[in-house]
Amino acid sequence: MLATEFPADLVRRLEGRDLPYALVGSIAAMSYGEPRATLDVDVVVVLNISDLETIGRLFPPPAFYLSLDAAREAVRAKSQFRSAPHTRSRQYPGLCRW
Repeated sequence: MLATEFPADLVRRLEGRDLPYALVGSIAAMSYGEPRATLDVDVVVVLNISDLETIGRLFPPPAFYLSLDAAREAVRAKSQFRSAPHTRSRQYPGLCRW
C-alpha cells in the first residue's frame, strides 16, 4: 500500500463501525489547507477492551502490524499504541489511542 492510499483505507475500515475516531496531526492540518510533509497518519480511536477484537479483524496480520497485547495494555492504562501496515519498503504508523 502506498503512503498516499493509507488515509483513505484507514477511514474505509473505521467508517460504519461503532468506533469514534478522529484523524489528527499533519493529515488533519492538511485538510485545513496547511501543506505538510508527512509519511505517517495519526488517528485517535476511542476504544474499550471489548473493541480490540474488532480492531484485530479490521487490521489483520500479515497486512498490518498490531500487537493486541500492547493495545490491551494501552486501553487499560488510557495510553496509546501503534499499528502499521506492512509494506515492502517501510511501515506507516496507523493507529494510536490517547
